[in-house]
Amino acid sequence: GKRYYSVKEVRNALSRIEELQKQRAEIEEAAKLADGPPAKRVRLRGKVSESAGGGGGFDALDLEAAFGEALEGALGAAAAELEALPEATPELEPRAGATVE
Repeated sequence: GKRYYSVKEVRNALSRIEELQKQRAEIEEAAKLADGPPAKRVRLRGKVSESAGGGGGFDALDLEAAFGEALEGALGAAAAELEALPEATPELEPRAGATVE
């Protein structure tokens, strides 16, 4: 940092810093006011209900069937991976005369 050799220099530097902080605060406040209100959310789908024929989405039965198919596919893949694993090694028995705690 800068070395100050007198109290007068320190006071001048502090007053400059305070002025800059005030200017920065004024600029930030003006920027906030210039932005305006926050943007509204955009509707992703129309207001038309499915019963009126406007919706082309899934109904509950379609979703349930799709979930079942996905679950069967995932379980089938997991079962195939388990079959591909090598056979488990048998548990080792302690040797004769060893104490197990």
